[in-house]
Amino acid sequence: MKILMATLLGVALVGVACNRHTESAQEKEVRAALETHLQQKGNLAMNNMTMEIQSVKFNGDTADAQVRFQSKQKPELAVGIHYVLRRVNGQWQVESSNPIAGMGGDSHQRAESPSAAPGASQPSAPAPEASH
Repeated sequence: MKILMATLLGVALVGVACNRHTESAQEKEVRAALETHLQQKGNLAMNNMTMEIQSVKFNGDTADAQVRFQSKQKPELAVGIHYVLRRVNGQWQVESSNPIAGMGGDSHQRAESPSAAPGASQPSAPAPEASH
């Protein structure tokens, strides 16, 4: 009986380890997709930022990634972005991105600042002020 329990426990641990290995490979694929997406944006100075993938949740052919970008020059400036990715023909591709509230830094930074949200659209002109 003890041998049977030990065998079942060993099989369960191997199954968990294999699942973690697959998830780790998928996370690497998501990182590569994010890096490719960001490289295609010509207005980002990625060499001035560090990118940290804080979490990735997979659901079949879709994934939700929470990513934190931090300025190398001013570490107190950081922005979080939520990315939605879809697996197309075996490759992860970014479908959309939105800033995450509460990540620190100034959410009103100009687009050319190191803490501007990568992949997030910035308004081209300031909004008009209300008249008094």
